[in-house]
Amino acid sequence: MKCILLWIKLSLILSLGLLMACSGRSVKTTSQPVSSTSSSFFQAETKISSPVKRDYEQALIYMQNANYVQAEKVFKRVIGAQNNLAGPYINMGIIRLKEGKLEEAEKYFLSANEKNASNADVQNYLGIIYRQQGRFTEAESAYKKAIQQKPEFAKAYLNLGVLYDLYMGNYPAALNNYRQYQVFRPNDKRVKGWIVDLNQRMQASNL
Repeated sequence: MKCILLWIKLSLILSLGLLMACSGRSVKTTSQPVSSTSSSFFQAETKISSPVKRDYEQALIYMQNANYVQAEKVFKRVIGAQNNLAGPYINMGIIRLKEGKLEEAEKYFLSANEKNASNADVQNYLGIIYRQQGRFTEAESAYKKAIQQKPEFAKAYLNLGVLYDLYMGNYPAALNNYRQYQVFRPNDKRVKGWIVDLNQRMQASNL
């Protein structure tokens, strides 16, 4: 039963972790990760040439169609033309994360953080990578940074809650973060069930 619960929670983390905004619209999917936010690509006071913008938007289309080979080529072209933008690095990180190349993904997200240190999605992705690598303290720090940067960041609360629940054994902190997630996602029945389960485990442990 615990193995089934773990699998369900990790599946939800992955799907939420690969949820990004494209031109202001939210695209939720587990198989077609897309990333392009105004805070990650169109940074304040950053001048972007029309050819670079067109290339970036074309690369996003490739990603939406799961054509990651072509997307990667164009993102790298964008980076070569204008390497002060976080967006291309974020998307390259997502591609590497989907491929299971965690070390390469981390490097891209760290590069994105250098370009735009206020992007909460970058910290959330780093948290996912660190959790998969067993670097739980670093994952905790990354999720907390994401929440500091974006207090309404529901999926970061969820990821932090699962980290505390399944990996760090801090049930009170897990419950806290699950409830905070509920503030922003009150209709998520799965997490409601997790809270009931966690409360039962806490009572059994006299916590």
